[in-house]
Amino acid sequence: MIEVYINGNKTDVQLESEQTIGDVLRSFEITCEENEAAVIGIIVDGKQINAEDFDSEANKPLGENTKFEFSVITKTAIKESFENLSNCFDDLAKKMEKIPVEFQNGKATNVTTSIKELADTIDDLCHIAALASLFPETFTNTSINGMNFNDFFKEFSPVLLDYEQALQSNDTVLIGDLSEYEICPRLQAISEALKKYEPRQIPQIEDKIIEDSAENRICAKYAYLSARLMEEGLAENSTEEIKHLFLKTVDFNDSYYKILAMRALKLPSQDVAQKMLFTKPKKKFVRDEEAEKILRGFADFGFPQRMYEFWEVLYAEKIPLSQEILKDTAYFMAKCPEQIENNMYKSIRIASIAANESEKPVSVELLKLAYPQNYYNLVAQASAEFGLEEKIMYALIRSESFFNPEIKSLAGAVGLTQLMNATAGDVAKKLKVKEFDLADPAVNIRFGAYYLSSLIQRLDDNSLAAAFAYNGGITRVRRWISNSCKELGFAKNELPMDLFLETVPFEETREYGRKIVSASAMYGWLYYDISPVETAQKLLKN
Repeated sequence: MIEVYINGNKTDVQLESEQTIGDVLRSFEITCEENEAAVIGIIVDGKQINAEDFDSEANKPLGENTKFEFSVITKTAIKESFENLSNCFDDLAKKMEKIPVEFQNGKATNVTTSIKELADTIDDLCHIAALASLFPETFTNTSINGMNFNDFFKEFSPVLLDYEQALQSNDTVLIGDLSEYEICPRLQAISEALKKYEPRQIPQIEDKIIEDSAENRICAKYAYLSARLMEEGLAENSTEEIKHLFLKTVDFNDSYYKILAMRALKLPSQDVAQKMLFTKPKKKFVRDEEAEKILRGFADFGFPQRMYEFWEVLYAEKIPLSQEILKDTAYFMAKCPEQIENNMYKSIRIASIAANESEKPVSVELLKLAYPQNYYNLVAQASAEFGLEEKIMYALIRSESFFNPEIKSLAGAVGLTQLMNATAGDVAKKLKVKEFDLADPAVNIRFGAYYLSSLIQRLDDNSLAAAFAYNGGITRVRRWISNSCKELGFAKNELPMDLFLETVPFEETREYGRKIVSASAMYGWLYYDISPVETAQKLLKN
């Protein structure tokens, strides 16, 4: 007698000639194929079965009450998901078209909701299409605006980058224009394509796709996740292909997936240091000496406030600038808080872009500009008081505010650690502080450190889960972990945190988690002589 659960539901099964665990698994796989379904997760008697231990587990005889838990996806479910996504993109296009009017009517909350929905819906498309790739014989290529999936998003990516920059600078006019005239028509095109969508267009992880795709982050993500799914036995694999994909990931200019791939490859420390400074060089790079001369002149002749504005024009027009001039510009801005408004945000942004898009290996000096240690004494004091690692507090502040103590989000979060007033009020009571000002860096950092440390304690010392809770709420995180364990077929204490991150429903929270891991790893490496691989390993522990 055996117990079988499919997607959490108990199913009556009649054994025929099956004698071993492997017999049952093979029979179930055949049944899935006959019913246009695919297995994406297997647990036997509470143990996750992956590729590495499949053979040894498969030979074990069936016990009296062997329990099988299968996670399954069907072709029908995928087709229905794409139909639903078509409607979602259609509705979202209408909302994007109305954003200028929403701003005019003072409905910023509606705008914020639509923007979050945009990020989540695009990510849902990629998630469902990745599952659809499990049925390559069924799904065929299609096009969006006459382009394949890769080319469409290659053309769409610069628009989304401009949109992100407009959101960061709270440029409501540009946000409205991009929403109505650039994003809306593209969402309509996606909606139309999904009505006849057969999703084999999602890129398979092959050398050509990896080399030709436009976005480093997209390439790194698909390469890394494909390798990890293979490792966990959730996709067909070979040891050589897994290693090949991890090595590919390391060579892309995305620090999060690069660090995780180096962890998987167990690279020696000297190779890790070399790869941290490596950046995929720009093709046919020839710096614009005249533009660099003008940019440097703003500093030399006393017009520092003009530098960022001029740099933005150069960046938008893709004028090639050397790592050296960008490093000097970022350094100068960091030293001019009185002359340059919001100088740290501008300095960090320039340094970060320079590090990701450099024509040569980056320098440690440039990385330290991208990951500065502002408010050193306050961070050290708060971290010591509440038992936090300084590198994690720096990562949190950088991710939340780019070290701008005066920043306030549309939702009302305030200051360096972006605390809501209600949360700060609860913290103040626990710390027995009667009056507080979140605009005061000392107060904000101390309250943020206490709140993060309390979340870590409540989430079984899981710092990454605590970071998710800091961004999305602890109740949501607990629910997400439970759902991911069911979807991926893992026990709670065995759920890989890197795969959990990719299942978090909100793109904003997923990206927040990536920032916390990569920034913590950077700070640990740059200032505390801790390998980024070691930091990632600690943050991603179950």
